[in-house]
Amino acid sequence: MEKQYLQLAFAVFLLAACILGLALTFHFLRKWREYSDEDQQNPDTMLSKFREMHSRGELSDEEFRKITTDIRARIQVPVTSSEETEIVFTEDASETD
Repeated sequence: MEKQYLQLAFAVFLLAACILGLALTFHFLRKWREYSDEDQQNPDTMLSKFREMHSRGELSDEEFRKITTDIRARIQVPVTSSEETEIVFTEDASETD
């Protein structure tokens, strides 16, 4: 009789350990996914950052155009007329130098 209680207690302990392990696994997976989502920067923020670098002269017109094209292709955002004007303006300025 005592042996049956020990087996039952051991089975309950194993079940509780498995449930705890599963809960911890889900918790860490959720935290890992949140961390990896935060790792990726917002495309708008990235475009602003590269636009500032271009205005300071850290990026050439060609580099800036390639970067913005790549970012837009990834997020599939159409080019607005103001951004086209900005790029065309910088191209015109580089041709006159």
